Amino acid sequence: MLVASPLNQVQNNVHQAIRLFRHSKRSEWGLAALMWEHDGKRGYRFDDGTERVFKEGFYHLFESAPTVGDAAEKLLAAVHRERVEQAEARGSADALPVRGPSLPELVAVLREEYPEGLADASWASKRRGAGVKRRAKRHRDAAIHDAAAMLGRVALDELLEGDRVEVIVQRFVDVLGATDLVTSKQLEVLRRATPTRALGRALRDLVHEPDPEGERFDAVLRLLARSPGGRPSWSLMTAMRAVVSPHDDVCIRPSVFFDALRVVSPSQAKKVSPQGGQYNRLAALARELCDRLREAGEEARDLLDVYDFIWETRRPAAEPVLARVRQRMAMAPETAPAPGAAEADEGEPAAEAA
Repeated sequence: MLVASPLNQVQNNVHQAIRLFRHSKRSEWGLAALMWEHDGKRGYRFDDGTERVFKEGFYHLFESAPTVGDAAEKLLAAVHRERVEQAEARGSADALPVRGPSLPELVAVLREEYPEGLADASWASKRRGAGVKRRAKRHRDAAIHDAAAMLGRVALDELLEGDRVEVIVQRFVDVLGATDLVTSKQLEVLRRATPTRALGRALRDLVHEPDPEGERFDAVLRLLARSPGGRPSWSLMTAMRAVVSPHDDVCIRPSVFFDALRVVSPSQAKKVSPQGGQYNRLAALARELCDRLREAGEEARDLLDVYDFIWETRRPAAEPVLARVRQRMAMAPETAPAPGAAEADEGEPAAEAA
């Protein structure tokens, strides 16, 4: 039974599987998602973007529709996104928290494309570069190899001793530029930075020295902030560490990273600006997510696997897959009947203006 209160209705619908229907006498309207029910009426959102309202006596004209196919997945994703945005926008004290994806749901999304999850041969090939003849920017093993060869402690120390700071900066640019962890624009901050000895030393310490208080992170942040290329991003600041120490450090892609952290700590999944202390907290949460994945049967090789897991499951293109996964999980125990089912009755729909 759907709730009657408009506030609770939106919040509750965020938690529920989205069910699709077709109007038995108006096939030209296409698919419809049940959006709400109160005061003896139901509102349906059709895949043309129109919302139509029907009185209780005409519910039987709606027939359950499958939730697979391009049109269905597009409508499911659009409705889910709208419900989440509406619930978040309310922000009132009595509003229920929006339920983000659960870890089992995200694992299920991953396995839609990679049936064996992180152990899938296609994951090893596509994401790690295992067995490929030609390297791509998304291949993590090649990036780790480059970082070990070009950004190792001994190599950077030798360059510092020889006062070859410009080579240090260029090596970071070359290693990161061969990956998809940063964009060209983000990398421009480092490429255009003045190669001072202070910057060379700060970069070396950032990737090779402990930083429990985040001071080394902040030192590089301050030096790069003076670059004509603009303020350094989360991706740039964290990719430098992630390729050198992939088991301990994580690359942060803000568009999906903070949202994914909800499965570990909803209260801490808030976007923040780059800062050393914040990075240490976020890296710890990423390591916890890695542990949770292991408990769920997904053994990440390192935090670059976690980075790619987050992207694969929380990117915009994954929304229709998540909607389909949720629908399947919700309907798994048994196939539920269409809401408001009644005996067939002749008559035209009493559609009202939405």
